[in-house]
Amino acid sequence: MNKTNTLTETINNNAGELETMRVLQLILARTIDESNSGRDIAALSKQLREVTQKIAQLEIEAEKADTEFEQIVAKYKDRQVRNETRQVMYTEES
Repeated sequence: MNKTNTLTETINNNAGELETMRVLQLILARTIDESNSGRDIAALSKQLREVTQKIAQLEIEAEKADTEFEQIVAKYKDRQVRNETRQVMYTEES
């Protein structure tokens, strides 16, 4: 996670949505910890739940994208190995 603790720094550093949501989550948690207002805590808690759910969703999407990328790379490598094998076989036949 980015070492910045403000949304402004995070956004200025061109962080992605996941990183921005993580910083927002920390800010909300700190604000809840420091608040003495029941009404504010209730509203902030609702926002914190929504942000936490969004983070979980983004992490699942990122994992899925990583898996899909790994599958594409594996297919490419497999195809490359098969092509190299064919070339060796062709060279040996010649």
